[in-house]
Amino acid sequence: MNDENAVILKVKGLSLKLQQKGSHIKILEDISLDLHNKEILAVIGESGSGKSSLAKSILNLHNQKSFSTTGEILYKQKNLLNLNDYELENVRGRNISYIFQDPHTHLNPLLSIGYQINETIVKHKITSRNNAKKLTIKILNDVGLKYPMKIYNMYPFQLSGGMKQRVLIAIAICCNPEIIVADEPTTSLDSNIQRTVVELLMDLCSKNSISIIWITHNIKLAKYVSGNIAIMYGGKIVEYGKKEEITSNPKHPYTIDLLNISELKNYKKNIKLKFIEGSPYNFSERKETCVYLEKCSKKIDSCDSEKIEYIEKQNSKYLCIHE
Repeated sequence: MNDENAVILKVKGLSLKLQQKGSHIKILEDISLDLHNKEILAVIGESGSGKSSLAKSILNLHNQKSFSTTGEILYKQKNLLNLNDYELENVRGRNISYIFQDPHTHLNPLLSIGYQINETIVKHKITSRNNAKKLTIKILNDVGLKYPMKIYNMYPFQLSGGMKQRVLIAIAICCNPEIIVADEPTTSLDSNIQRTVVELLMDLCSKNSISIIWITHNIKLAKYVSGNIAIMYGGKIVEYGKKEEITSNPKHPYTIDLLNISELKNYKKNIKLKFIEGSPYNFSERKETCVYLEKCSKKIDSCDSEKIEYIEKQNSKYLCIHE
């Protein structure tokens, strides 16, 4: 797929329900977005907005006994939600990789770094077991780890947080996937290492023509790394479009509030918001009305009585009653 405008992954009408005590709670509702070839798409929201639930849904990582998923996640003309376990295992890591936000809990403490990368390579038949070590050492070098042959024989407890995150990135790219889902890959790192990891991911994906869905709560970071931005709140995408449009001409009140608290741009003269006031969204009381109602400073009576539909603009769309 060489066309940079081609859609490599399409999410259509995705909903996720948590089964609980004879009832269900809708965690995601009617999520639709496109990931283009060689694109970095940023998904932004506060903790509890549903962005990590969306990330895990793409590779069907939720506990199937507790969660049910409907809609479509289309990759190479197949709905990933309909794949059996064997088919899905062939996609995970090989075609679509996942970088978790906490490297401390996603590396096996009992296995060497080299072994953990080797097994991913061999599992997906990228090369023979005899050649896997050579490829692993090359990849460790590619992600900026000094002395890769030494790192190969080390264990996770011997590495710093930044080094562990580089190892997770190495595992993610070792099979040369087309897509990486990066779930807040820098959150647990200090600011200097965050910057290094961000540049590393962007450089690797540019060189290897990898598309990324980048989950983050940091709208400044999203503006820096992405081409398109999806803003999430209450398990819905409330605004979606070109980053230039979203950050310079936001329409949804939640997007405006996020920009205010990030100090990216002050849309309310002489006011610098430090936090967004109001109660968090209650997923167990979901309605067809506005998900941002409890926190919105622009709410009117009809916000709590009418079903909210997307308003389409040239380079974006937003879920709000206000034009």
